[in-house]
Amino acid sequence: MMLQAGSVLITYRIDKPPEEMISGTSEAQRIADHDIKFLSYEGPVNKGLGDVAMCERGKYTIVEETSQFTRIEFCGNIISGRFVLKLAGDDKYTLEREK
Repeated sequence: MMLQAGSVLITYRIDKPPEEMISGTSEAQRIADHDIKFLSYEGPVNKGLGDVAMCERGKYTIVEETSQFTRIEFCGNIISGRFVLKLAGDDKYTLEREK
């Protein structure tokens, strides 16, 4: 998941595809911010150790942000609605649809 914030992409590795994120809880790991040019990149990553493909596109709004969680409103093709990204320790998070 890449969230554009100015000229950088705040980036998380999510353990589920968007279709599975819309219900239940997903695990997320914060990874290094990426340059804006990667917003539309598809192809090999990490020196050929994997591939990345675009599977969702849309807009988001930060509704509330504290040191422990971020409440986000997504408006995408697959993921729409309010989600909470909660800090679970170090660079680990959970992402859950708000009920």
